[in-house]
Amino acid sequence: MPYKIECTYCHWPIIMSAIEPGKRVKCPQCEKSMIIPNNYAETNLTSKAPENSIVPNDDQSVHRPYGEIFRTGANGVLGIFAWISLVVGIIGAIIIWSKYGGDSYEINIAGIFVGVAVLIESILSCAFFLVIENIAENLAAIRKNTEAK
Repeated sequence: MPYKIECTYCHWPIIMSAIEPGKRVKCPQCEKSMIIPNNYAETNLTSKAPENSIVPNDDQSVHRPYGEIFRTGANGVLGIFAWISLVVGIIGAIIIWSKYGGDSYEINIAGIFVGVAVLIESILSCAFFLVIENIAENLAAIRKNTEAK
């Protein structure tokens, strides 16, 4: 019968097929590992997981529900757009520096300044889109968790 324990770090419910005191368990949410205390089986098994819960076998790994590298939908588009804007900004700054930064005899301060401004703008826009992607991901997780209850 599946049992539900709580992560000691993030309080995420972890569903296990059996409780083995002294066993190291990795939380699928925060990815920190914890050791089940020896007295856990006696005191903390008051909540059992529902019968229709998905319990991983010992040979299966538990993956974070929203932590995939390649995301789909709007989150994937935001992530791709963030990294593309960073790469384009870096390439643009290099082109500006090579064309307008001056040659080996003179330095054009305005060209260097514009290249630095383009680079900073691309870094900030990448960070902005990644933050928006993270907010959308968290909202989807909150929506999923509240609908499940």
